[in-house]
Order: sequence, then C-alpha cells, then structure tokens
Amino acid sequence: MKKRIIICLVICTSFIFSQEKVEKHVSPHFSLHGGINFTDVKNLWGAFLFEGKTPVSKNLLIKLSFGYTNLIKSRNYTVNSFTERKIENILAYEAVSYEISKIEYQIIPISVGLQYNINSSLFHPYTFMELGYNLIDPKSYKEKYQVLFEYDKYGELPLEHRNVDVLPNGSYKVAIGVGFNYLLTTKLGLDVRFLTQIDSELIESNQLLVGLSF
Repeated sequence: MKKRIIICLVICTSFIFSQEKVEKHVSPHFSLHGGINFTDVKNLWGAFLFEGKTPVSKNLLIKLSFGYTNLIKSRNYTVNSFTERKIENILAYEAVSYEISKIEYQIIPISVGLQYNINSSLFHPYTFMELGYNLIDPKSYKEKYQVLFEYDKYGELPLEHRNVDVLPNGSYKVAIGVGFNYLLTTKLGLDVRFLTQIDSELIESNQLLVGLSF
C-alpha cells in the first residue's frame, strides 16, 4: 500500500508541473482550505489543507493534497505496564498502573485522488474520492497513575505488567466527498466541500472545508 501511494504521489506531481496551457476550467490549479474536522456536533477540531489539481480530461482531475488536523478520542481503559529507573546506576523496574481518559492525535494527511466536475460553468459542483496516509503524533492523557511494586530484574515483573501501551504513528484512509467551486474572477474561485473518511487506526470523521482556488 505504501508503494502504491508513493507511485501515485510521483505521478500526480509530474502531471502538475508538466501540463501545457489548457482551458481555464481544466487547467492545473491549486487551492488552500480551512475548516473543521468532526465526529459529531460536540467534537469539533481545526483542519487545514493545501491541494494541487491537474486535468486528465475535461471533467476529470487528479489531485494531490497535504494538510494538518487533530482529533481527540475519549477513552476509558486501564493500562498495566512498567517503567525503568536507575538507583545509584543500578537499573530497577517498577510495575505501574494508570487509566487512559483520552488520546489526542495531531495528524498530517497526505492524499491522492480523483475529482469529477459535474459541469464547467462559473458555478460547478463536483464529487471526489481520495486514498491517503496519515502521519500521526499521538498523546495520551493518564489518570490515577500509581507504582505498585519494584523489581530488580525484568524477568521478575508479572506478565500482565510487561506490556507497553503503543499508540499509532501512522494510518491509511479512504475519503469520499462533494463540493462546489464558484469563480469569483477568471483566476480565483471559492471552493466549499464536505467529506467523510474511514481510517485504519482512527475513528471515522468528517470535514467541512472552505477555501480559495487559484
């Protein structure tokens, strides 16, 4: 999957920088978006996106995008793990227990996709589909942290305390959406879109974005 995404990125980039001049409504162009990422009306986070598009045909475009967003997932589970510490240069192991109340993910999404313009008037709606990879910087919020026992050797730790709570630092996603682009001038357009995305590691979320195309 990673190899396919890299190949798509290379193809998309080469299209953007190698296209000759064509009609305005199918010429290569870019857009900058801001908006919200959400799972429901009570959970809203900021989202930003930069995108480049280039035509495959009059109505079909291939696009490449990257951006930034975050997502907070409420959780409620107990982790039994361990920590290492040195006492006078002697390594010791502590069996610990804590609860995870929520996890915050800072996300840099990289996507390639196809966009279909329904018409080529000044106001034209479109649909699109994307495949992408998320670079994730996760942070867990811990509560009720406590040290239960201390051991001289790792092998003395109880089996249930030899775990490490590993959070994802990357994921794959699929997104589908709809939008419209309204030409304000011959070179500048108002671009509004809504999309929903399914992720291999994160919860399903939606985005509402407003931007300018140029």
